[in-house]
Amino acid sequence: SEIDLVTLASYETVAPGEVLPIDMAVNGQTDGTLKMSVRFISPDGETVAQRDVTLTPDVRLGLLVPPASAPGEYTLAGVVYDAATVEPVLTRGGEQVGTLATVEIVAE
Repeated sequence: SEIDLVTLASYETVAPGEVLPIDMAVNGQTDGTLKMSVRFISPDGETVAQRDVTLTPDVRLGLLVPPASAPGEYTLAGVVYDAATVEPVLTRGGEQVGTLATVEIVAE
């Protein structure tokens, strides 16, 4: 099952307590059988926000950045998985987690 992330639109910087909007265009298996766990990962590797969405050609979601988040460079990552079996779909590089973007949390 091939999945291609065509475009990803979001903010490059966000403040603690704000919602990070994410808008993706996806090609490939977008018939509702696959889901993606979109994760916001802190510099020390901890998932601080997560939302699971069904993969469709146009995916829109928001992740709430926890108010206590420290400033720094965070990773926006995705894990694609089969909605029925919860079996992960590996990236082309053979990994479960794919990096989507880098977002910086800035102090207000």
